[in-house]
Amino acid sequence: HASSGDKGGYASLGVWCKSPDAYDWLTACLTGERIHAMMGLAAGVRVDAFPLPNVNGQLYVLRGQFGRSGTSNIALDQIGKGLGELLRACVADIPISLL
Repeated sequence: HASSGDKGGYASLGVWCKSPDAYDWLTACLTGERIHAMMGLAAGVRVDAFPLPNVNGQLYVLRGQFGRSGTSNIALDQIGKGLGELLRACVADIPISLL
């Protein structure tokens, strides 16, 4: 599951799983660097990952995604509501046991 939005010039992207096993895969494989590469983010965007083990999730903060603020940029998804769906559309190798 995923949810996203803007926080000033940053985007927030929350991803969470149904099970602790899936959470282990999530934190090991979906690092900030991997999120950056999968989503094709601009070179100036930094992705920080924050674990949320109590909900089997991880919060990613995309620092610099929107310049000064969500509403002041010209990006197609200017307030980041589609970033979660963009990530969910990316291809990733997931163990069959988690599907």
